[in-house]
Amino acid sequence: PRSDLAPNLKLEGVTVEPARIEIAGTEDVIGKISSVATEEFSLADVRATEQRQVRLALPAGVTVTNPNVTVGIKVGAMQ
Repeated sequence: PRSDLAPNLKLEGVTVEPARIEIAGTEDVIGKISSVATEEFSLADVRATEQRQVRLALPAGVTVTNPNVTVGIKVGAMQ
């Protein structure tokens, strides 16, 4: 996520479901991957803890059955 959260809130945690995914591609491409990121998304409209569907940012030549994951965004009030 981008760091554009409202100034009165703090990001307390981010979770992703599923935590593991199965990807496919050629051995030379797959062998270099240790993690897969999500596409960048904004936190500007987050006002409370929520969940969002976010697309995976897959490297070229990599496929996955479902390119979407659920991201849990936990926020709290600044003190």
